[in-house]
Amino acid sequence: MLLDRREIMNIIMHFRATYILILHKDEENDDNNDSTSTNNQRYALTQRKTIINDYCHGKLDPTPGGVVECNESYRDNMKRELLEEMSVYIEEIKENNKKDKNKNTYELLFAIKYVDNIVKCWGDLWEVTYHGSVSD
Repeated sequence: MLLDRREIMNIIMHFRATYILILHKDEENDDNNDSTSTNNQRYALTQRKTIINDYCHGKLDPTPGGVVECNESYRDNMKRELLEEMSVYIEEIKENNKKDKNKNTYELLFAIKYVDNIVKCWGDLWEVTYHGSVSD
């Protein structure tokens, strides 16, 4: 029997999740857009959780992400959640294209285990570098 996320959290079962730190390079305000530029400012993007969210509703979330579905990898979940929650698309980067500075990139930082009186979670923390426009 498969349980949904709310049922798992109500009986405080372990679940898997991704957490995504999204860094944005402000290329529009970069005075010198070439590789010798000294403006390497990157900004962390956050998300406000919806009021109907079942955990931390209405709060700012510095690491959007979500629960990993059955038969879904952490990496696939990270890419799906980025698209669903932040409208950020990540394409697979071929080894010879890694130097393309206009592509959104990702890197697994580390795995975590978090337990409190409400949540028992195993998760992966990812870093994404985003090169698109930003709006509220």
